Amino acid sequence: MAHDYDPVSIYVELSAAIYELETRGLQLQVKWAAEQLVGLPEHAYEQGAQKAAQYKTQQFQPEHPRLIQGRSLFELKEYQRAAHMLSGLNTPVAVFLRCYALYLAGDKRKE
Repeated sequence: MAHDYDPVSIYVELSAAIYELETRGLQLQVKWAAEQLVGLPEHAYEQGAQKAAQYKTQQFQPEHPRLIQGRSLFELKEYQRAAHMLSGLNTPVAVFLRCYALYLAGDKRKE
């Protein structure tokens, strides 16, 4: 059973996924998706790069300063401070980062 796939659309979808994963601080998942991009044919990059850039431009919205600070604290593994900084923000990214930071802070405390 042969599967037809369009490498350009896969490139665009993986690029969009990488953007979303980066905003959530999921670095291992970004690494995995980037490895998948490397495995696509060269013409997928050449044709898909512009479409991927358009997606990123459409998705870009100015971020709340507390979200920027919270993400920075999260990346520095200051999970408790990150969760505190993100409390009260109701964007999907802020809620995810806050919950994930609280989970990681609890896990760090166990160690």
